[in-house]
Amino acid sequence: MSFVQMTNLRERAARALCRKAGHAEDIIFDGKPAWAWFLSHADAVFEVIGLARPGDQDLQGGAGI
Repeated sequence: MSFVQMTNLRERAARALCRKAGHAEDIIFDGKPAWAWFLSHADAVFEVIGLARPGDQDLQGGAGI
């Protein structure tokens, strides 16, 4: 999985988690869109299923779903 694909996946996952929490994903809170506050939650999910965050060493080895 490429860096761009993983980055898009992170954003999509974070947006979904934001919506699930009942927040409008594009409202600005403390200078960033609400969905951006959920990136760490998305990263935790990816870690559990064996995907690394973009830029992590494991991703460079071609880890995928």
